[in-house]
Amino acid sequence: MKSCAVATCEYRGRYLKRGWCPKHYVRWRKHGDPLKTLRRENGSSPYSALLFHGYERVGECFLYKGKLDRQGYGHVGVNSKPVGAHRISYETWHGPIPEDFHIDHICHNDDAHAGLCDGGPTCSHRRCINPAHLEAVSAQSNGARSPHSGKGHPPRGMGAVHTLKTHCPRGHMYDDENTRIHHGSRECKTCAREKARERRYRFRAQGLTWDGRPRVKPTNEATLALGRGNAL
Repeated sequence: MKSCAVATCEYRGRYLKRGWCPKHYVRWRKHGDPLKTLRRENGSSPYSALLFHGYERVGECFLYKGKLDRQGYGHVGVNSKPVGAHRISYETWHGPIPEDFHIDHICHNDDAHAGLCDGGPTCSHRRCINPAHLEAVSAQSNGARSPHSGKGHPPRGMGAVHTLKTHCPRGHMYDDENTRIHHGSRECKTCAREKARERRYRFRAQGLTWDGRPRVKPTNEATLALGRGNAL
């Protein structure tokens, strides 16, 4: 029986390649190191998992070398769920991300304004995990500062198109006094009041209450008297 060249390996068998057992030989073929393993120790932090996969420095960017999603962003498994590598890097160095905020890659904005990057899933900046290149911004700010939505660049995505609008479809200004956030989107307060008024008039003409329920007519003299304000 033959033993593996790795001292800690307990393999005893007939098949060896380059002096290694099948398990360590496959690791050498895949990673160039028979001791390489992708299994993390229990209790390791998300940032430790991030560094485990490593990064490649290209200019000032730290490009993540682990798995990528369909949009081209790196992700790490945390509690059996994929989490963006750039978000883990930001939280480690800058603190928690405010609710409903996005992480903007400043490095992409600079290169895109200079005409060096067209964006999209193939954009290498989406893999960047350099904390100095990451900033937490609102969804509206992230769309507004996108280089592909500014002058000389056609808007990409409906979010970027809507962010550039300064007036609602009825012509009312989107300012602080006349704008509210409803279900994550801007809404004109003046239009909301007008729509509510029109809805009440329509329901009243149909014999409905303000919330669309059928009106219940009183059925006895006591209820009718109370409705007229007469004491019994």
